[in-house]
Parts: sequence; structure tokens; C-alpha cells
Amino acid sequence: MITWLLWGCSASLPVVERPSSQYDQRIRSIVIHYTAEDFAESSRLLRHDGRVSAHYLIPQTGDPSHSGSELSIYRLVPDSERAWHAGQSHWRGRSNLNDTSIGIELVYRPQCPVHGLSQQSEGGVSRWHCDDPPFDPAQIQLLIRLLQQLLAAHPQITSTDIVAHADIAPLRKRDPGSAFPWALLHQHGIGAWYDAETLAHYQQVFAVVPVPLTLLQQGLAAYGYQLESSGQLDHQTRAVLAAFQLHFLPWGRSSEADRNSAAVLFSLLKRYRPTQHERLWRAYLNQACRAPEPALDWACQHGPL
Repeated sequence: MITWLLWGCSASLPVVERPSSQYDQRIRSIVIHYTAEDFAESSRLLRHDGRVSAHYLIPQTGDPSHSGSELSIYRLVPDSERAWHAGQSHWRGRSNLNDTSIGIELVYRPQCPVHGLSQQSEGGVSRWHCDDPPFDPAQIQLLIRLLQQLLAAHPQITSTDIVAHADIAPLRKRDPGSAFPWALLHQHGIGAWYDAETLAHYQQVFAVVPVPLTLLQQGLAAYGYQLESSGQLDHQTRAVLAAFQLHFLPWGRSSEADRNSAAVLFSLLKRYRPTQHERLWRAYLNQACRAPEPALDWACQHGPL
């Protein structure tokens, strides 16, 4: 079929529609942020600052700078366009996530010891130190409704591609922080989480035989984080662990390669990355069951799920 289009005010341009199957969707993930400012300043920065933007902005109840009597979702950039919210970022093999993601900003102000976000060096590793108050329930309900609509419109976005800013930029960011209700979102069919029974099993097994750091690093990379398998608890590994714990273990954050983090990670891999889980689980058992200590017998007999 030939479609005749007007090009400016000049002659018509013949266009033949001959669709190709060799393309995919631009949007592959959704990134959740907080603004660390009130509504008025957040709106100004995201609309007029010239350096940062997002697709959506959701205010808080009781913000005196928000004039509306009821909360609304503010669309700042069309989904089809590229907003500048992610910065230098990486997730599941993709970098520069501005190109492939939708950014949602929540008006929210963490309570930090110094203006803005402060860093403290512990053992040569910079870690974020803020107290995070609970999120506004009305704001979260609006976010859930928005996410449900976005997922219906973009079914290519998987559960593990609804991520925190901290997940995609762990060396720079901590938002949306430790109080963000990821488990609640999962109860509404949004995002990834783990089940209690699988978690309890891995906690028992890893209490007997800890997961080697190299396997933990490989598991975090398999889940989506940018991380090399160095075998060292280095700066990048601590940063990724901090981001992972903010998302999945906000009540037990340490930036350490502890048993609970390993148990949560293997539970997530089993649910969402079964092929990678199988490979890592076999590697774990191969190391654990070759050791001579009698205490390892239990893990080798009861480890497989």
C-alpha cells in the first residue's frame, strides 16, 4: 500500500509500507527515584534545570509547596521520549539506561545528618548514611496504579526490570532508600521478591557452608548488577551489596557478604533466573561437598531444592 504524506508545503512523498520484524521496544525497564526536595523544587529541577528530568513525578500528601487539594501524577516527558534520570548506569547488560527506561520520581526527603546525602568512609568504602521516614501511603497507591498501567502498556518489562536508582548506579545513588515498600509492590503484581520457604531453606544451608564470595559476585551479576567476580570484598562489591540490601533486606543492611544476602540472592535467582541459578547452585555444591568436614554432610544431602 502506498501512503501519500505531505512534506512541508511542497510535493507529496510516496511511502510504501513494508513492515519489518527486526525491531524491538525502546522501553526495557522502570527506574524508581526519590527527589530529596519538596514538590515545588522537584518540579523546577525536573522541568527547567536543564540537567535532569523524568517521565513522571508524584507528590506527597501534606507538602505545602503542592497547591492541589488531591494528589495527582504529573507526566513530564512522554514514555516514547528519552528523559535524563538515570545518568551513568547499568542493568542486565545494558548501560546508559536513559535510552531504555522510564523514570519515576517520588517527592520524598530522607533525613540525613548533613544537607543532602552525606557519605562516610568505613574501611575505605563510602556508604550512604540517612534515616528514611515511611513513604506516604497515598503516594504509594498512586505509584502502584501508575506502574500497573505502564506494565499493561509495556508488557516487555519483566519483574526484575523494575529497579531502584541505587540498583543501576550503586556507586552514586541510594534512592529510593530503605523505606521504599518493594514487598508491597510485589503483592500488587509489580516487581521482584522472594518467597519465605525458599529463603528459609537457603538460610539453613548457607549457615552450614557459606557461599564463596566469587559465587556471590557471579550471582549478583547474573541477577543484573554490574560486578566483576574478583573474589575480593572490594569497593564495587560493597556498593552493589549495599544497593541489593536496600532493595531486598532494608532491615539488615551491612554491605557485607553475609548469609542472609546470599540466601535472598539465591531465592531470587531460583525464581527469576533459573538457568543461572542451576549453574551457580551446582558450583556451590561442587565446592561444599568436596570438603572433608562432617558438618558439610547435611548441606550436601539436603541442599538441592
